[in-house]
Amino acid sequence: MWYLLFTRLLLMTTLINTQAAAERRPVRTASSLGLRIFKQADDDYVRVDGPGGFDAELLIDEYDYRIVVANIENPGQAFKAREALLSVWEDQSGTSASNLRRIKYITISEPSVVGVLDAIWEAHGKDPEDEDDYYIDSMTVERPGSDEENWMYNWLRNKNPFGSGAVSICIDYTETANHYIDSFSFGRKGWDGRWLEIEFGVN
Repeated sequence: MWYLLFTRLLLMTTLINTQAAAERRPVRTASSLGLRIFKQADDDYVRVDGPGGFDAELLIDEYDYRIVVANIENPGQAFKAREALLSVWEDQSGTSASNLRRIKYITISEPSVVGVLDAIWEAHGKDPEDEDDYYIDSMTVERPGSDEENWMYNWLRNKNPFGSGAVSICIDYTETANHYIDSFSFGRKGWDGRWLEIEFGVN
């Protein structure tokens, strides 16, 4: 009986993994998504707009394998914002999304992300509403081991759109099939200066 139960469980796991792998697809090009990319005259950022009111201000750092997101809005959801990020990376860096290692969000105002960061800081004795804590040094939360539990990592990974979007990057696209979230680093530089950087490891 236990053998049959184990066999069925193993078969179900295999089917789920096979289905997940089959659902991965290549990142679509920026042009196929209808994205328009404009170089900023006064800095290294690019401005991106597209269908459904998509609008973003991004820095593509191919030397440090990083995207810096100063602003991103996707009200119409004509496509996933995460795919747009990967498409712009490939277009501007000239390399595959498989080379991307970091996504950094700056001047964060998204309430769910602010809430997660503030909860972690409060757990470490900071008061995000106090002017004395408007500047907070960088803190890193690393991926826990398989037999460990870390509520901070779980919240950063699952309880905000930046973390859950990074999870989907790892599972949705063929170029990033070997990626996983290795760590989250974050800090604060001024009243509206919360930032969060997601670092990917590669199997």
